[in-house]
Amino acid sequence: MSEDITVFVNCCDDRVVKADYESMKQSQVFLDMVEALNIDSHETGRMEFPAKKVKGATMENVVEWCKNHIDVLEPEIKERPDTKERIWFDFTEQEANFFKALQTQEVIELANAADYLSIHHLYMFCCQNLAQRIKDVDLDPEKIREMFDLPDDLTEQEKKEIKEKNVWCNY
Repeated sequence: MSEDITVFVNCCDDRVVKADYESMKQSQVFLDMVEALNIDSHETGRMEFPAKKVKGATMENVVEWCKNHIDVLEPEIKERPDTKERIWFDFTEQEANFFKALQTQEVIELANAADYLSIHHLYMFCCQNLAQRIKDVDLDPEKIREMFDLPDDLTEQEKKEIKEKNVWCNY
C-alpha cells in the first residue's frame, strides 16, 4: 500500500528528508513524476524524489505541513460581493502556530517551495501569512524593507521628493 512507502527527498543542500507517500501526494510535481515515470515502489517500500530547488530545512517544514493536511480540502477563495475584496482564510490553531514559529524569510522560502512543488494550498496559506505580516507593520516602507531584508536604494533626497510629491498619502 502507498502508506507504507517512504519517500526520500533529495534537497539542494544535499540533505535528504524522509516523508511518507501520502504526504507527498499533495505535491502535483511529485504525482506527475510518479505517473510519468510509472514508478511502482510497492516492492521496495521506498522511492527517491529530487527537490533540487528546496533546502532541507524548508523541505522539513513542507513535510510537516503536508502530514497535517492529508485529506484536508483545499481552501476556497472567496470575495466580498460588493467590493470584490478577498476574504481571508481562517487558520486552525495548528496552522497559526505553524506559521508563528517561522521567521519571515522561512515563510518566503516555504512559499517558493510550495510553488516549486505545486502544493497550492500551502502556497495560498504562505501568501496570506506574508500579507498579514506586512499588514501588521502598518505598511511602513522601512519596516517592510527590514522584514524582507531588502536594500534601501533611495537617497534621503529621493525619499524627501517622493514624500513631497505624494503628500496626500500621509506618510
